[in-house]
Amino acid sequence: VSILPFTVIQGPKKREKVSSSQTLKSALSMPVFSAGRLAGLLAAGSRVEGAFSIKEERILSTLSTHLSLSLQQAHYQDSLRSTISELENLNRTLARLQTATEQINATLDAEELYRLTLSLAMSETDADSGSVILLNRESKKLEVAASRGLDAEMLEPDTLNRTDGIAKWVIETGRMLSLGPNLVHTQFQSPGMERGITHALVVPLRSHEQTLGAITVNKMRSEEGFTEVQTEALLMIGNAAAVALDVLRLYQEQIEGERIASIGMTVMGIGHYIKNLNTVL
Repeated sequence: VSILPFTVIQGPKKREKVSSSQTLKSALSMPVFSAGRLAGLLAAGSRVEGAFSIKEERILSTLSTHLSLSLQQAHYQDSLRSTISELENLNRTLARLQTATEQINATLDAEELYRLTLSLAMSETDADSGSVILLNRESKKLEVAASRGLDAEMLEPDTLNRTDGIAKWVIETGRMLSLGPNLVHTQFQSPGMERGITHALVVPLRSHEQTLGAITVNKMRSEEGFTEVQTEALLMIGNAAAVALDVLRLYQEQIEGERIASIGMTVMGIGHYIKNLNTVL
């Protein structure tokens, strides 16, 4: 009795090799299934003609059924192990993101916030390059707050603010964008294609229904794009960074307001002093 993979019975050359080497005069074969597909055959052969009875045929059929069930069970176990592994990876990612969110929210230094955001974004997505791009509220132009692995031309204001730019579209629409391979898209033109960037992922920095900027991450000369978990991780980092950026701007406005108020009080004090001095004179 032998178990033959399904590929063995494909093509005359392999079939001729089996029959010539064994010189079988009688044979039985039963299909073996796994995951709804034909996985192979459970075969029995004999050099005696008419060697197999109906009872033996039923035994072989029963064995093939049990084998199919065992293969199906093994398939389910493999799928379960894979699912458990994915969930464990997701839990580890969520734990890292929780810590990252706490770090981002605790930052009141602008440069440190941009650096930390980009570092987390690239590490969680296994990216080769990336940037944090902000929208200047006064000029309405895009500006690079932080970058890594990108050449100067890709960071120039004219490149960032071109009407068919990827980051500009994401910031204007407030929607995430994933491109690849080779950034092929009829709507956008990107110099990244000429520099070996094969996949790009851009998420908006949104807070209180306003888009403050975007995070971009890229993969260089890679056949594999960004996974669903990596995409969700980048969205979570973007949301945390947007909230922190909004808080930072409010903090800076408060500091500026207090500074102006302090100057005003000083001026008033000087004016009062001069007024009293004039009265004395």
